[in-house]
Amino acid sequence: MPDNQWAAGNSAVLSCFTSSDPRAVLLVIDKYTTSVNREVAQVLTGAGRKVYCTVLQATEEDRKAAKADGVELILPNRSQEDEREPNLKWLTFDHPSRYPRLPEDVGYIVGHAGITSKAAAAIQEQRFPQASLGLVIGTIPEDTDRYKDDEEAMGIGRKEDSIREDAEKADVVFSVGHNIHDHFTISFCAIPETKNPTHHLFLPKPSDFFQKTTVKYRGTKQKVVLSIGGVNKVERVKGYDFVAKSLAKVAETSLERILWRICDISEEEFQATMSILQASINSGKLIPTLLPHCNQEDICRHMQQAHLVLMPSRAEPFGLVGLEAMAAGVPVLISNQSGLATLVEKVIPEFHHSILEVEGDDTVDVGRWASQIKKVLRMSEAEFRRAADLKAKLLQSRYWEESHQNLLQAFGGAAERVKTRTRLSSDVAHTRLAAGNPELHCSAPTVLPVRLQLDLEPQTSAQGGISRECKQQLLRC
Repeated sequence: MPDNQWAAGNSAVLSCFTSSDPRAVLLVIDKYTTSVNREVAQVLTGAGRKVYCTVLQATEEDRKAAKADGVELILPNRSQEDEREPNLKWLTFDHPSRYPRLPEDVGYIVGHAGITSKAAAAIQEQRFPQASLGLVIGTIPEDTDRYKDDEEAMGIGRKEDSIREDAEKADVVFSVGHNIHDHFTISFCAIPETKNPTHHLFLPKPSDFFQKTTVKYRGTKQKVVLSIGGVNKVERVKGYDFVAKSLAKVAETSLERILWRICDISEEEFQATMSILQASINSGKLIPTLLPHCNQEDICRHMQQAHLVLMPSRAEPFGLVGLEAMAAGVPVLISNQSGLATLVEKVIPEFHHSILEVEGDDTVDVGRWASQIKKVLRMSEAEFRRAADLKAKLLQSRYWEESHQNLLQAFGGAAERVKTRTRLSSDVAHTRLAAGNPELHCSAPTVLPVRLQLDLEPQTSAQGGISRECKQQLLRC
């Protein structure tokens, strides 16, 4: 900073992160931009923790997301001539050669159950024996795999045992949503007391991207119903088979044109997906539109055009798609067999109307969902008002805060903010504050650190920028 900007008697308070625990967190994951993986990273980096992520490969989208989150991606060594697709064995068995230079400051290692949990345990045991091991669980095989093919169904016991065995090696476990937490609270009763990990509930927060999304009702004779996620091989667990029949009934009797858009269908699965859906629809009035791979921006754009988002799963351990739709303010119908339904009932029970039963009797379920879909589309304007109210109350509840704090504490705690004092001329200070951007940097600490609460929001005025009280506090320092 130029010398002429320094003046005796005027100073400004700056804050930056420092940590009583300098050890970094290593997330052992296969792909960065999956929702829960990224949210865990954001919680940690948002509180000043250093986070590394092993990934098998990184798209431009992954790299941009990691950079925005302050996360350092670690990719495997790979010969340019090697055309083999990266796989989880690289992380589990080949990590010494594929990831030979892992950072030395790692003190916490986190894996994802059923995906990278064994890789995380191997890296911890072989390379960082002093590090604490964490596990995130985002699935319940006993619930979901019974609706898949026979091979998957026969493997339920093995998968459940595998997750429990991985938990035995962990110091702490986080289960995503109440349903998963309840399920594995029971499962962990079979773990010897000396090996029982600390088990926490983790509640996902709607991403800021969807929180900031605005949607508007448009009174048209065409209604768009949106579903998100793959169909092939999961049509029963996700409820696509029966809800296709429900939508066909609506299309046959409605005076409005019904468009059903399904987002995130790969080119390779296009034909198989269309065949599965058409077998259930059996109507010329409803032809689904299959949309390719969707990132957050794509999903948001599709939600802004939708009159209704459906999540009719027969089993859904949590249901992030429905949560993001609620955060965006779009009318939704979600299955009562989802972890999201449990969250709604606990946090905002007055919005139980968004939850619809899935009994398992297709005749009953098809009729029930058809009736409610038709009603929501007919009363679309009122449903958008109700969805806006749901969004406001959901976000105001801040239901996720306690679980996020538990995550921080498990992996070293939040970094401290350090107050430092630098001297600025009165004119420069006032000019920057008036612009709402002090542009202060932690470059000249002259006082001892003071611990501040991380959950305090900056005080802002109604017009933006920094409030009068905040300005006065800064200029008095």
